[in-house]
Amino acid sequence: MSLIKKNIQVIIVLTLVLLIIIYMFANVSLSKSRWKNESLEKRYTIATIYDYENPVKNAGAFKYKFNFNQKLFSSSFLLANRISFKNKEHTNHYKIAPKLMRLSTKELQTYVGKRYYVKFIVNYPKNSELLLDKPVSDSILKAPDEGWLQLPE
Repeated sequence: MSLIKKNIQVIIVLTLVLLIIIYMFANVSLSKSRWKNESLEKRYTIATIYDYENPVKNAGAFKYKFNFNQKLFSSSFLLANRISFKNKEHTNHYKIAPKLMRLSTKELQTYVGKRYYVKFIVNYPKNSELLLDKPVSDSILKAPDEGWLQLPE
């Protein structure tokens, strides 16, 4: 009887792990398809980096937040994931991330508090990309609540 219970427990655990993996792949796929969907409106606003985490060497992440339509959104810019991400239509990460990967944790922490433009999908603002090659000028104090259709000059 205990052998049957152990087998059931193993099957339950493996099923849960498999479901989590499927969910993760589906989420990534859905996000990529939204960026490619030209009918979905994209906008720009100002994001502020509020934290840098480095749990594992060369796998750090900037955490950033931005406002859109009077709601606060937050996301992460994962350095390790961006090396192979080459979607030239909306980001320059494939050039930026490898340079950042060479910096020390102390140097990367200097990004905290800095402002950069972020591009996001209007109907899915959590789908956003921090544009680290586009720092916000000190002369721009605030973004419109609805964001910009194009980056300000």
